[in-house]
Amino acid sequence: MANFIMTRYIYLMLLVLMIWSCNNKQKGVLLPVVETSYETTDLDTVYGVPVISDIVGATNIYSEESILFVECPDATHQLKLYSINNNLEPIANLCTKGRAKNEFIDPRAACKQFIKEDGHTKLLMYDNYSNIKTIDITESIKQGNTIVDKVEAAPVNLRRGRSIYLSTGEWFNHYELHYDHPIDGEFYVPRFTIGFNKENSLDNEIPTFGKVMFISEKNRGLYNFVYSGSMRLSPDNSKVVFTFFHMPYMFIFDLKERTGKAFHTESVLSFDKPYPDITNSSEIAYGYGDIDVTDKYIICLCPEGTQGDYTDPSRRPVVRFFNWDGEYLFGFYVDKRTYYITFDENSGLLFGLETRGGEERIYEYDIQKYLK
Repeated sequence: MANFIMTRYIYLMLLVLMIWSCNNKQKGVLLPVVETSYETTDLDTVYGVPVISDIVGATNIYSEESILFVECPDATHQLKLYSINNNLEPIANLCTKGRAKNEFIDPRAACKQFIKEDGHTKLLMYDNYSNIKTIDITESIKQGNTIVDKVEAAPVNLRRGRSIYLSTGEWFNHYELHYDHPIDGEFYVPRFTIGFNKENSLDNEIPTFGKVMFISEKNRGLYNFVYSGSMRLSPDNSKVVFTFFHMPYMFIFDLKERTGKAFHTESVLSFDKPYPDITNSSEIAYGYGDIDVTDKYIICLCPEGTQGDYTDPSRRPVVRFFNWDGEYLFGFYVDKRTYYITFDENSGLLFGLETRGGEERIYEYDIQKYLK
């Protein structure tokens, strides 16, 4: 009799687990979702001052220790450094083209990640989508040329996701939405993992998505838009933030607890609902654009509106500051149609990269009054 009761109990528990698993698979987002909102009107406009007038071919900017880094893939030197504390005087030109250890074919700081080792500041730079080269910035400035510490295969190919190196020696990996066949195949949800494994293993996954959101057949190409985004590591190595370019979501992962939260801004768009049908790409909504992080802040460039709206040269994006608990702090408009931003906390200066009509311009914004 006791065995019969135990057997029935086991079957009951298995049934409960199956129902729970099925219910989870029906959810778009498995993380706890926090509904948020923030003001969208009556914001100040901050006006930028143009700087570094001789920049050609700039595609990205970031900063560390009051040094402004500018990526220029079409230039002979593909990474240019400027001193924020010294009126943006040039410091170094790095990443010459080539295939040698200290040269780069196509350098991209995909997660804009710097690390500190033995008193030196180092930059993790993807090259040609698959390798990560660790540039010793301190030594490169000292010697006047690019010094690469090591070269290794990336845990995740840049074409398939992003990887962040953690101080524990582990990697935090993002695997993008993928498919067996781009036209009529089945799509698989993006995944986030933590581990030492560098063979694209899904061990140690943080359950994030349960199912792929429904998009009608005529808009199938939108799958490549709605799940793409930016990822950054907090300077203290405790959290990772992931924001979506075309969905109103911010995910914040706690690396110690191996958990996360999703912050969803009030919108008709949700991973738990079908994506509204559109007639052309100009109707694709924006979520978050470029992001930067400090110990205190997550700084988000928010284009607002749709891709069609942003073709207007007078369109002004909003820059919004959050803390690492996902709470909105303050925001303001910037006067230029900016695509990339970086914030230097030491000076209270925000830098924005504008690309328009085949030309690139960098602007400096003094935002110290908002930081008090």
